[in-house]
Amino acid sequence: MNERKTESDGESALSAAALRKREEIKTAAKLLFAEQGFAATSIRQIAARANLEGGSLYYHFPDKLEILYAILDEGNRELLEMAERVLHDDEGSVPARLRELILGHVRILARDQARFMVVVRELSELSGPRRDRIMAQRKQYEKAVQTLLARGIHQGTLRECDVKVVSFGLIALLNGVAFWFRPNGPASVDEIGEEYARTLLDGLRR
Repeated sequence: MNERKTESDGESALSAAALRKREEIKTAAKLLFAEQGFAATSIRQIAARANLEGGSLYYHFPDKLEILYAILDEGNRELLEMAERVLHDDEGSVPARLRELILGHVRILARDQARFMVVVRELSELSGPRRDRIMAQRKQYEKAVQTLLARGIHQGTLRECDVKVVSFGLIALLNGVAFWFRPNGPASVDEIGEEYARTLLDGLRR
Protein backbone atom coordinates (compact mmCIF):
# COMPACT_ATOMS: atom_id res chain seq x y z
CA MET A 1 0.00 0.00 0.00
CA ASN A 2 2.87 2.40 0.65
CA GLU A 3 3.65 2.73 -3.04
CA ARG A 4 0.09 3.58 -4.03
CA LYS A 5 -1.26 7.12 -4.01
CA THR A 6 -4.03 7.64 -1.47
CA GLU A 7 -6.32 10.56 -0.82
CA SER A 8 -4.32 11.46 2.32
CA ASP A 9 -1.15 11.94 0.23
CA GLY A 10 -2.73 14.81 -1.70
CA GLU A 11 -4.25 16.39 1.40
CA SER A 12 -1.09 16.48 3.53
CA ALA A 13 0.12 19.80 2.07
CA LEU A 14 -3.22 21.64 2.30
CA SER A 15 -4.11 24.33 4.83
CA ALA A 16 -6.56 23.61 7.64
CA ALA A 17 -9.21 25.76 5.93
CA ALA A 18 -8.77 23.94 2.62
CA LEU A 19 -8.98 20.57 4.37
CA ARG A 20 -12.20 21.60 6.10
CA LYS A 21 -13.72 22.68 2.80
CA ARG A 22 -12.69 19.43 1.12
CA GLU A 23 -14.40 17.53 3.95
CA GLU A 24 -17.55 19.59 3.48
CA ILE A 25 -17.52 18.84 -0.25
CA LYS A 26 -17.00 15.11 0.32
CA THR A 27 -19.80 15.06 2.88
CA ALA A 28 -22.18 16.85 0.50
CA ALA A 29 -21.20 14.57 -2.37
CA LYS A 30 -21.51 11.28 -0.48
CA LEU A 31 -24.99 12.20 0.72
CA LEU A 32 -26.10 13.08 -2.80
CA PHE A 33 -24.45 10.00 -4.32
CA ALA A 34 -26.16 7.82 -1.70
CA GLU A 35 -29.54 9.48 -2.22
CA GLN A 36 -29.68 9.62 -6.01
CA GLY A 37 -26.58 7.90 -7.41
CA PHE A 38 -23.33 9.25 -8.85
CA ALA A 39 -24.56 9.57 -12.44
CA ALA A 40 -27.64 11.59 -11.46
CA THR A 41 -25.67 14.05 -9.30
CA SER A 42 -24.22 17.21 -10.82
CA ILE A 43 -21.29 19.34 -9.71
CA ARG A 44 -23.78 22.20 -9.29
CA GLN A 45 -25.81 20.12 -6.80
CA ILE A 46 -22.70 19.19 -4.81
CA ALA A 47 -21.58 22.83 -4.71
CA ALA A 48 -25.02 23.98 -3.55
CA ARG A 49 -25.13 21.33 -0.78
CA ALA A 50 -21.64 22.45 0.32
CA ASN A 51 -22.61 26.16 0.19
CA LEU A 52 -20.21 26.91 -2.66
CA GLU A 53 -20.49 28.64 -5.98
CA GLY A 54 -20.29 25.99 -8.73
CA GLY A 55 -16.99 27.22 -10.13
CA SER A 56 -15.22 27.49 -6.76
CA LEU A 57 -15.61 23.76 -6.16
CA TYR A 58 -12.98 23.16 -8.86
CA TYR A 59 -10.40 24.84 -6.66
CA HIS A 60 -10.68 21.83 -4.35
CA PHE A 61 -11.38 18.98 -6.81
CA PRO A 62 -10.70 18.87 -10.56
CA ASP A 63 -13.87 16.92 -11.34
CA LYS A 64 -16.72 14.83 -9.91
CA LEU A 65 -14.78 11.60 -10.40
CA GLU A 66 -12.00 12.83 -8.14
CA ILE A 67 -14.55 13.48 -5.40
CA LEU A 68 -15.88 9.95 -5.83
CA TYR A 69 -12.35 8.54 -5.74
CA ALA A 70 -11.64 10.45 -2.50
CA ILE A 71 -14.77 9.00 -0.86
CA LEU A 72 -13.94 5.42 -1.90
CA ASP A 73 -10.29 5.73 -0.91
CA GLU A 74 -11.20 7.12 2.51
CA GLY A 75 -13.69 4.33 3.22
CA ASN A 76 -11.42 1.55 2.04
CA ARG A 77 -8.50 2.85 4.08
CA GLU A 78 -10.57 2.85 7.26
CA LEU A 79 -11.55 -0.79 6.70
CA LEU A 80 -7.98 -1.75 5.81
CA GLU A 81 -6.51 -0.15 8.92
CA MET A 82 -8.97 -2.09 11.08
CA ALA A 83 -8.26 -5.37 9.25
CA GLU A 84 -4.49 -4.92 9.56
CA ARG A 85 -4.79 -4.37 13.32
CA VAL A 86 -6.85 -7.53 13.67
CA LEU A 87 -4.54 -9.55 11.42
CA HIS A 88 -1.41 -8.61 13.35
CA ASP A 89 -2.89 -9.12 16.81
CA ASP A 90 -1.25 -12.40 17.81
CA GLU A 91 -2.81 -12.63 21.26
CA GLY A 92 -6.31 -13.83 20.35
CA SER A 93 -7.38 -17.03 18.64
CA VAL A 94 -8.38 -16.90 14.98
CA PRO A 95 -12.11 -17.24 15.80
CA ALA A 96 -11.78 -14.37 18.29
CA ARG A 97 -10.01 -12.22 15.71
CA LEU A 98 -12.62 -13.04 13.05
CA ARG A 99 -15.28 -11.92 15.52
CA GLU A 100 -13.32 -8.69 16.06
CA LEU A 101 -13.06 -8.13 12.30
CA ILE A 102 -16.80 -8.72 11.78
CA LEU A 103 -17.70 -6.33 14.60
CA GLY A 104 -15.20 -3.76 13.34
CA HIS A 105 -16.56 -3.91 9.80
CA VAL A 106 -20.17 -3.50 10.94
CA ARG A 107 -19.30 -0.61 13.28
CA ILE A 108 -17.37 1.26 10.58
CA LEU A 109 -20.19 0.94 8.06
CA ALA A 110 -22.89 1.92 10.56
CA ARG A 111 -20.97 5.08 11.55
CA ASP A 112 -21.15 6.43 8.00
CA GLN A 113 -23.77 4.58 5.99
CA ALA A 114 -23.89 7.09 3.14
CA ARG A 115 -20.16 6.81 2.52
CA PHE A 116 -20.25 3.03 2.40
CA MET A 117 -23.34 2.91 0.21
CA VAL A 118 -21.16 4.84 -2.25
CA VAL A 119 -18.09 2.65 -1.61
CA VAL A 120 -20.07 -0.52 -2.32
CA ARG A 121 -22.17 0.75 -5.21
CA GLU A 122 -20.22 3.25 -7.29
CA LEU A 123 -16.84 1.65 -8.11
CA SER A 124 -17.97 1.01 -11.70
CA GLU A 125 -17.95 4.77 -12.33
CA LEU A 126 -14.16 4.87 -11.97
CA SER A 127 -11.66 3.86 -14.64
CA GLY A 128 -7.91 3.85 -15.25
CA PRO A 129 -5.49 4.45 -12.36
CA ARG A 130 -8.24 5.56 -9.98
CA ARG A 131 -10.13 2.32 -10.43
CA ASP A 132 -6.89 0.32 -10.20
CA ARG A 133 -6.01 1.89 -6.85
CA ILE A 134 -9.44 1.22 -5.36
CA MET A 135 -9.43 -2.36 -6.68
CA ALA A 136 -5.99 -2.88 -5.10
CA GLN A 137 -7.39 -1.75 -1.74
CA ARG A 138 -10.33 -4.13 -2.05
CA LYS A 139 -8.04 -7.02 -2.90
CA GLN A 140 -5.83 -6.19 0.07
CA TYR A 141 -8.85 -6.34 2.38
CA GLU A 142 -9.96 -9.64 0.84
CA LYS A 143 -6.42 -10.96 1.30
CA ALA A 144 -6.43 -10.02 5.00
CA VAL A 145 -9.67 -11.96 5.53
CA GLN A 146 -8.35 -14.92 3.52
CA THR A 147 -5.09 -14.96 5.50
CA LEU A 148 -7.01 -15.06 8.77
CA LEU A 149 -9.21 -17.92 7.53
CA ALA A 150 -6.18 -19.87 6.30
CA ARG A 151 -4.47 -19.49 9.68
CA GLY A 152 -7.53 -20.87 11.43
CA ILE A 153 -7.61 -23.89 9.11
CA HIS A 154 -3.88 -24.48 9.62
CA GLN A 155 -4.22 -24.24 13.41
CA GLY A 156 -7.26 -26.50 13.45
CA THR A 157 -9.67 -23.95 14.91
CA LEU A 158 -11.63 -23.58 11.64
CA ARG A 159 -12.88 -26.30 9.31
CA GLU A 160 -11.51 -26.77 5.80
CA CYS A 161 -13.15 -24.35 3.36
CA ASP A 162 -12.49 -22.39 0.19
CA VAL A 163 -11.08 -19.24 1.76
CA LYS A 164 -11.74 -17.12 -1.34
CA VAL A 165 -15.39 -18.09 -1.55
CA VAL A 166 -15.92 -17.62 2.18
CA SER A 167 -14.14 -14.25 2.22
CA PHE A 168 -16.18 -12.92 -0.70
CA GLY A 169 -19.43 -14.05 0.92
CA LEU A 170 -18.46 -12.65 4.32
CA ILE A 171 -17.52 -9.23 2.93
CA ALA A 172 -20.66 -9.03 0.77
CA LEU A 173 -22.84 -9.88 3.77
CA LEU A 174 -21.18 -7.28 5.98
CA ASN A 175 -21.33 -4.58 3.29
CA GLY A 176 -25.10 -4.94 3.16
CA VAL A 177 -25.34 -3.32 6.61
CA ALA A 178 -24.76 0.09 4.98
CA PHE A 179 -28.06 -0.25 3.10
CA TRP A 180 -30.47 -1.49 5.75
CA PHE A 181 -29.18 -0.56 9.22
CA ARG A 182 -31.35 1.95 11.08
CA PRO A 183 -29.84 3.67 14.14
CA ASN A 184 -33.24 3.72 15.84
CA GLY A 185 -34.10 0.15 14.83
CA PRO A 186 -34.70 -2.78 17.18
CA ALA A 187 -31.08 -4.01 17.10
CA SER A 188 -27.96 -2.02 17.94
CA VAL A 189 -24.80 -2.06 15.82
CA ASP A 190 -23.06 -4.41 18.24
CA GLU A 191 -26.07 -6.72 18.47
CA ILE A 192 -26.08 -7.03 14.68
CA GLY A 193 -22.31 -7.60 14.62
CA GLU A 194 -22.52 -10.25 17.33
CA GLU A 195 -25.37 -12.04 15.52
CA TYR A 196 -23.38 -12.09 12.29
CA ALA A 197 -20.27 -13.28 14.14
CA ARG A 198 -22.11 -16.12 15.88
CA THR A 199 -23.81 -17.27 12.68
CA LEU A 200 -20.65 -17.18 10.58
CA LEU A 201 -18.33 -18.65 13.18
CA ASP A 202 -20.76 -21.46 14.01
CA GLY A 203 -20.49 -22.50 10.36
CA LEU A 204 -16.69 -22.25 10.28
CA ARG A 205 -15.58 -23.79 13.57
CA ARG A 206 -14.35 -27.35 13.57
